[in-house]
Amino acid sequence: MTEPLTRLQYVEYCKNCANKSFNSQTGLICGLTNEKPGFSVSCVKYSPIDNELDEVQQQLEHIKAQSRKKKIIRIASLVSIVTILTFYVFYEINKELKNRELSKGFERTAGTFLNEEKYNDAIFYYEISIEYDDQNITAIHSLGRCHENLEKYDEAIRYYTDAIQLDSTYALAFRSRGYVRYKIEDYSKAIDDYQRSLELEPQNTAALGNIGSIYEDIYDFEKARAYYYETLKYNPEHFGVMSSLASMEFNLNNYQVSIDLCYKVIGNLEFGKDAPHGTLALAYQAFNKYDSAMVHLNKAIEYDPTSCHYFNNRGWTLGMMGKNLEAIIDYNRAIEIDSLNPTFFLNRGDSKYNLELYIDAIKDYNKSISLSVLYEGYNCGGCYHSRAYAKLAIGDNKGYKVDLAKADSLGYPESHNQWSNLGAKADVNNENL
Repeated sequence: MTEPLTRLQYVEYCKNCANKSFNSQTGLICGLTNEKPGFSVSCVKYSPIDNELDEVQQQLEHIKAQSRKKKIIRIASLVSIVTILTFYVFYEINKELKNRELSKGFERTAGTFLNEEKYNDAIFYYEISIEYDDQNITAIHSLGRCHENLEKYDEAIRYYTDAIQLDSTYALAFRSRGYVRYKIEDYSKAIDDYQRSLELEPQNTAALGNIGSIYEDIYDFEKARAYYYETLKYNPEHFGVMSSLASMEFNLNNYQVSIDLCYKVIGNLEFGKDAPHGTLALAYQAFNKYDSAMVHLNKAIEYDPTSCHYFNNRGWTLGMMGKNLEAIIDYNRAIEIDSLNPTFFLNRGDSKYNLELYIDAIKDYNKSISLSVLYEGYNCGGCYHSRAYAKLAIGDNKGYKVDLAKADSLGYPESHNQWSNLGAKADVNNENL
């Protein structure tokens, strides 16, 4: 019998056996007996490991290792990409926020110049503001205001339109554009803009009041009156609109209503303080209360000594009071302010006629007739009628009849009545006048 194997020998022998096992106390053992191997040279139960199977197992382990490595690389790559994208997005957001901050900073600087009425300086900084943020709608709108104040109305409309294109719910931009269009007498588009703003802000008294002003300017007094009352519904202390409404009521012959409104307005206006006094004077004239009219005309002129109309109205009132010399002085001042208004010459001619200065009166009537062609729709029937009587006073009977016929042809009612009294119809071309 041969000698048993040493430990090193059986370890070397058994480690390639498929039946090998391991015990923490004994070490390598036979998996069949759970004991140390007891053989001497060989083991009948020896089962060598299948080398081909082992190779496959090793390949599988290698593939798994490679797969884990690739997965780790992919994860690392994704993390890197996400990190780069996160940094880029953060950079872009930070850059956008920074540009907005710069835009607002330049806008504040521009606003200071705007408040100081240094419009060109304001424009310079507003434009820089928009370079940093072309969505800065308040800066764009303010650029429109600057150009409007410089009376560059086309530019103003362009910027207001840009603001509207950025935000179609920006009611202020509609009102601003409407106001510029009102200034340039583009009344239809101005009303459209104000109506658009009212769709967004139905109770906005600025839009309501300005639509009323437009209708007043185009002599649609009923619509103007309606918008003024709508304004007062939302702001009962809008004294500017109340002053305009007083004028509307006068034009609609509602004299007492006009007077009541004027007295509510007096003392409450920050600007246009002359207007209610001027309207009151006209209303008192309608009631033949000339002393009261004079009181308010004096006050109106005190507030606005450059108004030719107040001097003309006071001159007319003085004439009705029989103070024709004083009236002529006021007519002279009205003509100094506006030398192209035919009414001023007509009225001064009447005062001269009343003073029996017929030749001078005829000169004023001639001037009135020649200036009337400058005013579209101006009816000069009264001029011919007054000149007719001045000519009659100096013995020019034919001239009297010619002018009376002309006045009648222009629809002047007193001339027509005079022709009726004479038993003839006016015919300016009648050679037998």
